[in-house]
Amino acid sequence: MRVLVTGAAGPRGRQVSSHLLALGHDVTGVDTESWSNAPDSLKFQRLDHRKRGFEELMRHGDFEAIVHLAVHAGFRLPRAERHRLNMEGTGKIIDLAAEYQVRKLVVASHASVYGALADNPYFMTEQAPPRVGRGFPEMQDLATADLMIGAAMWQHPEVEMVVLRPVHSLGPTSRGAMATLLRRGRFPTIMGFDPMVQVIHEQDLADAMACALFSGIRGVFNVTGPGEVPLSVLIREAGCRAISVPESLFFFVRGRLGMPHVPAGAIAFIKHPCLINGTQFREATGWEPKHSLSETIHSLR
Repeated sequence: MRVLVTGAAGPRGRQVSSHLLALGHDVTGVDTESWSNAPDSLKFQRLDHRKRGFEELMRHGDFEAIVHLAVHAGFRLPRAERHRLNMEGTGKIIDLAAEYQVRKLVVASHASVYGALADNPYFMTEQAPPRVGRGFPEMQDLATADLMIGAAMWQHPEVEMVVLRPVHSLGPTSRGAMATLLRRGRFPTIMGFDPMVQVIHEQDLADAMACALFSGIRGVFNVTGPGEVPLSVLIREAGCRAISVPESLFFFVRGRLGMPHVPAGAIAFIKHPCLINGTQFREATGWEPKHSLSETIHSLR
């Protein structure tokens, strides 16, 4: 299959691109970042998928599938750039996939769109509404981009669209919010709170992305790893140290005394669980994670 991967030079893009190549797919990768040691069999171009050069690539590429990974769920980018990337970029991908008759579009979202709220049910299914904007408005652009794909499924039924909402990815190259905090060696927690957390190995997530390319699979799917674990155990087993702070003091110490500066809305994710049910994706594809919970957590050491 001729597959186009956006965000190919990032850690997740490299994992997915390499995995697709290993499965025998013809892969073209694009990114605004460079990838100096890209595999020889990968056709890589340094392009912004929101600009004219990318549309030229689409016009002549005759792609059968797009894996859209240039969706940002972290906080490395300024808020305005995040918004443009997630909203404008995703809208552009939808339009071009329909215009150039791409058969399959797989878009990476994140389980955090459900939000970490005190009244969350355990193990939310895909029918649960994305509520992250209620307490974490900085994340609303990700949730809106996610919902854009859902609306486009009805507008463009000729394109098999899949939205994947995976849990936190961990691994030697992962740089998501959870992996980044754990690598700092000091992880801030709120005194009196120890929510359950779900994780998936970065290689298992790449394999799940590949499975989403199967013909006939369409819709929104949660993607879970080998299980869940209390946040305190995750921190300890990852070789990190928990720094427990009273909630009343948290806003004063973040960004000081060696503590990371986390957005105010992110505090909910270290207080309340955001647990999802991944049964629907496993039943639709037969996919199962290959790495155990212990292997996944220890991959950060």
